[in-house]
Amino acid sequence: MDTKKLYQVLTVMILLMFVFTAVSIVSSPPTVGAALGTDCPIVTASAIVNDRRPSIFFILIDGTTAFFRKGNIKATQKLLNQGLPKVLQPGDHVFAGWLDNEINSKDMNNVIFFDGTVNNIPVPSAFVPPSSPIPLGNPEGYVTPNTQLEHNNNATFVAAANATNTVTWSQYKCNLLETNVQYTASIASWLQQKDDAIHIVTDQVDAGISQHTIFSDDPKPVFESLFLIGQFLHKQCAKDSYEHCVLLIVSDMKTVKITWPSDEIVAEGSPDLRGLDFVNIRFDCRYYDSGNCKTEKGLWTSHLKEYQVQTSSFIPFNDNDATFQTSIIKSLNDILNGDSATGN
Repeated sequence: MDTKKLYQVLTVMILLMFVFTAVSIVSSPPTVGAALGTDCPIVTASAIVNDRRPSIFFILIDGTTAFFRKGNIKATQKLLNQGLPKVLQPGDHVFAGWLDNEINSKDMNNVIFFDGTVNNIPVPSAFVPPSSPIPLGNPEGYVTPNTQLEHNNNATFVAAANATNTVTWSQYKCNLLETNVQYTASIASWLQQKDDAIHIVTDQVDAGISQHTIFSDDPKPVFESLFLIGQFLHKQCAKDSYEHCVLLIVSDMKTVKITWPSDEIVAEGSPDLRGLDFVNIRFDCRYYDSGNCKTEKGLWTSHLKEYQVQTSSFIPFNDNDATFQTSIIKSLNDILNGDSATGN
């Protein structure tokens, strides 16, 4: 190839490269919206777990000499002190009484040693994040420029919009951070107030147990207790439409003849426990799959079904305090969450 033809070929190639580059520059729109600022990190506000209405808890503790001598009163205090704070919520009402011969007086004032409500601490208002900024951009939409000048002008506009967006988003993130921090702090304060209110109740229950010094002998008036407390709780639970009415009995529930029909034990008729959730904590049974414990659970389950309890749970003793505690808390939370089945 001669020099002249080579020169012509090179000239054409250079022109084509120039045209290609120019077209690329003109046809590639600049991006609107630069990376967000990083001076204020996005954080998530804490959540509140308080999703049930208030409930009533009636705690009936074995007040017999035999129960006391076995050290079960101290064990009961420990269980209640550690377990109740993980179950109670603001607005819950707690009664605590003794299962002993005072039941025969048919006066609940002789039975109940604590009657109180967990203060209803107002829940912080729902989290409301600051308004999101609207990113700036070309209000007419991006139009592919026809000339290098139009491209440069548009690029200048986009660069300015990006700079503004970066500042706007950084400020939004800082506002969001501040809002989240304030809201999280209000939740932490609410949680502390809630815990304080719950412990006021549990501490008074504990003090009431400690102050009890006179214990009665067996037999325990168990059927009579169920009859009297059933009447009492029906009136209490109907007052403020409580979500659950839980009868928690800490006792072996041994009576003279558990096999007797209840209407032969209670002259006034069978106990009426309709709608109540029944929980029995026993220190004398490690398992319910054999022996007397299995027999007694079966008999009580039959009686409670007759008395129309909503749910019934029997919690056996466990040497491991943590496991025992977990079983009790789970049983109560299952009731409160609607996950408990009758006859567990």
